[in-house]
Amino acid sequence: MIKRSTWIIFGVFLALVALAIFLNIRPEFGGGEATPTADLSVLTEVQPVFSLEEEEKITDVTITDFVGEEIVFNWDTEIGWTMIVSDTEQAVDAAVVENGISRLRSLTSEAELEESTDLDAVGLENPSYQITVGTDQGDAYQIDIGSATITGDGYYVIVNGGRPQIVDKLIIDTFTGFLMDPPFQPTPPPEATQTLEPSSGDDEGEESIEP
Repeated sequence: MIKRSTWIIFGVFLALVALAIFLNIRPEFGGGEATPTADLSVLTEVQPVFSLEEEEKITDVTITDFVGEEIVFNWDTEIGWTMIVSDTEQAVDAAVVENGISRLRSLTSEAELEESTDLDAVGLENPSYQITVGTDQGDAYQIDIGSATITGDGYYVIVNGGRPQIVDKLIIDTFTGFLMDPPFQPTPPPEATQTLEPSSGDDEGEESIEP
């Protein structure tokens, strides 16, 4: 005769099996479906995103978001940087743009993802932003920007249709932020006007006539 304790253990085992099958079918009851993690191929050393010659200059940058908002920066050898916002050319804060371009030029790939990565899982099936970069040597780059990484310090991107990779978030945020806050040229302060007050000695030199 089977002992009562044996039946209890067997019953608990069946209950656990049934629970495991249920959670496998309905994962939302088990705390939600985990966000897929991408398989990373960490680079032995960071690689530059842009293959630019030392003297090669970035001359145009276009930032577009998923709804079609766009801002364009163009370099002109005579007048420097210009900016096009809402199809209108605007004067630009050249110092802000130059600083951003310098940082963009130094953008590096921190890691690469496997080619089989689910692009939808990292926000690259329908990118949130796109940055296109052109140079005076005719080189062109297209950066599709997906989700932020789980650590919050990088973005998943694809450059010129290549393998997904991770790049620095702050550099990308600088340019996507221009869509909301374009770097307009600062308004110069009004010129100070000088008011001349009469001198206390204006009446000096007048001859006093006594009776």
